[in-house]
Amino acid sequence: MKYKVYSKLTHVGDCDLEIIDDSMGIAKGQFIPSENYYLIEPTILHLMDIMGYTGEQGSDKEVSMAYEKRDNLELKVNDIGGYSFNPLTVHIEDLRKEFPEEGISLELIGFSQEDREQLRKEM
Repeated sequence: MKYKVYSKLTHVGDCDLEIIDDSMGIAKGQFIPSENYYLIEPTILHLMDIMGYTGEQGSDKEVSMAYEKRDNLELKVNDIGGYSFNPLTVHIEDLRKEFPEEGISLELIGFSQEDREQLRKEM
């Protein structure tokens, strides 16, 4: 895994990334949780439920509140050299409850030109 994932200052996992939509600034990859993932897992799983991935979709207000809780995790992705990506959003999809074979994925959404160049260097 090339990248470290943090919630605030706590290491919560590792991931690989590849650019999947250059024009929109989206990169995605497999996420491997660390022993600290349990600290953020309830928030991630709640978001999956409210978004309708693993349960009935919540109201617009419930979805908005779930996204806000996710954003309050302050998820950050750093490469092994210490470069810190600065996308609009770091999004983790944990669908193991419904699709155990799918695992967990991570997306950087809305990354900058500088982030794009860094990702290309590491591919």
